[in-house]
Amino acid sequence: MKILYVEDEEALLNLISMEIEAELDCQVVELTSGNKAIAWLKENNSSDIGAIISDHKMPDGPGSALFMYVKENHPTIPFILTTGSAEVHNTKEFTDLLTANPKNSILIKPFHLDNLIDKIKELMGSQGPSSPSHFLRVSH
Repeated sequence: MKILYVEDEEALLNLISMEIEAELDCQVVELTSGNKAIAWLKENNSSDIGAIISDHKMPDGPGSALFMYVKENHPTIPFILTTGSAEVHNTKEFTDLLTANPKNSILIKPFHLDNLIDKIKELMGSQGPSSPSHFLRVSH
């Protein structure tokens, strides 16, 4: 199982990816923009993607554009949007995110890393920490 993690702040991307690896038995595919994530999904087999975690505001394609692509092309993949703005709950595109798939969710930054790990475990049906797997870095 792979987790696609999209975040333009590389320090945060690396830190959270390593934590996911340490807590869960999955690979993390790191990408730095919504457009790069869309390209990756078009070029790779997405059947083993267990969840997509994406920041909202990124310079080269926002998380909302990635969500729209996922909604149209991979609607069963759970999508977790992270954002620094609590206002997103009041917009149509994010209401759509929450209703498109019951497993989708929004995490407002700053969030506790444990909340993200617990959400991923819930999505993957995992009940606790397991041995780390492989860390997959995709060039960006």
